[in-house]
Amino acid sequence: MATTADSTIDAVRTSLNYSLPNPTGSELYFNQPRPELTTSINNNLNHDSRDVMIHNLRGREQFFTLDENGFQYVKQETTANFTDKAAIVADYYQEIREFLKQQTGGHQVFIVGHRVRGSESLEEYKPLPADRTVGRPPALVVHCDRTLDSVIEAVRRHMGEQAETLLKGRVRFVNVWRPIDQVVSRDPLGVADWQTCDTSDLIQTRIDYTNLSFNAYVSQFNPKNTWYYLKDQTPSEALLIQCSDSKAGSASFCLHSAFHNPESPSDAPERKSIEVNTIIFG
Repeated sequence: MATTADSTIDAVRTSLNYSLPNPTGSELYFNQPRPELTTSINNNLNHDSRDVMIHNLRGREQFFTLDENGFQYVKQETTANFTDKAAIVADYYQEIREFLKQQTGGHQVFIVGHRVRGSESLEEYKPLPADRTVGRPPALVVHCDRTLDSVIEAVRRHMGEQAETLLKGRVRFVNVWRPIDQVVSRDPLGVADWQTCDTSDLIQTRIDYTNLSFNAYVSQFNPKNTWYYLKDQTPSEALLIQCSDSKAGSASFCLHSAFHNPESPSDAPERKSIEVNTIIFG
């Protein structure tokens, strides 16, 4: 178990974009009304930039788990072809299903979708559907991808006659995030230890894409938040992020955000990454 940052671990000082509630009291929203990559995104988010320390946990990965901290780094080799949409859906999705069953003990894994980030891959991934939010730059805002209510809605929408039976057991929304092709130095992904977070800081936000709508969270700043990342994360090091969990006592969300790494060389290549969104049953 890990609950606090170890001062002996190296860290970087940077800023993260937290959010403030809408002063009018109305719901926050984030819209992308059309699938074209050039479409401007409409939102009413009010960012609150804060300086933070983000601790490198390399060498201590085994002390952080999904249930206790909301995230977990796991070695997982892959031979997936990330330049081919059909290969991702046919091959990588199945790889992720089996990987998550092994890692979590879940008996069934449903793949909601995936997104690829990194401007170098815009043309490669442009044919993918709009609800995959592909070819976009790293998300530089503190957020959590799904509320539990939205996960339950998704189960009822996708799982047909199985839905109510599945909802009687444990249900969680877990992302699997990894770099593509190269070690990440520029714009790595930071994750906050759930044990240092407070649900009262969460702000529900409505996300609307062309053919997909759901509720997610952004968060107000809390000085107790302890942030981590894996320095020089490689494509064979998968990051599991537990966004929602119906099991009482388990990490029920995980705040995360890309961040500007002040230690990244000026000529470091732009980050390319893939994130698969899943619902795990059991």
